[in-house]
Amino acid sequence: MLLSVLMLAGGTVSIFLPSVAAFASGVVLGAVLTVVGIFKIVQSLRMREWKGFAWQEAAGIVELIGGILLLVSPFKGALAVALLIAIVLLIHGAAQIGLSFRLRATPGRYWIAISGLVAIAAGIAIIVKLPVTAGFEPGTIAGIALLVAGLSYALVAFTARKATL
Repeated sequence: MLLSVLMLAGGTVSIFLPSVAAFASGVVLGAVLTVVGIFKIVQSLRMREWKGFAWQEAAGIVELIGGILLLVSPFKGALAVALLIAIVLLIHGAAQIGLSFRLRATPGRYWIAISGLVAIAAGIAIIVKLPVTAGFEPGTIAGIALLVAGLSYALVAFTARKATL
């Protein structure tokens, strides 16, 4: 139930404050890329004789620069963030559907499958409209998917509770 409350809260924030969602996504992605870039550069410098040294070093530099650029201006990375949100939604949706099959004996498991289908549809919607959704819409679309996922978890919790009473 706590998970459903967190997902509902996150979905609500993403829908009503899509700029906050886009900003947060840009900052998180920027931080991750910066850290990964630094680690790749340091690792490759320790293994200079390795055949892949130049490629590893170049990849680390590109990730570091990209991460710093996203940290400096997260909104300018909106297209990359939109694509990342779409990929996460597609993977999340597939996982939800897989989970619903795994929970065959659980009452209300179909809500999790519906949540997975909504997440996949949201991911596809972002990809299909990517140039248009590069601004604030991905946060809104992701927020809707989060709301449905949160609602599905709440419904499964209520259904399971009724089944045990």
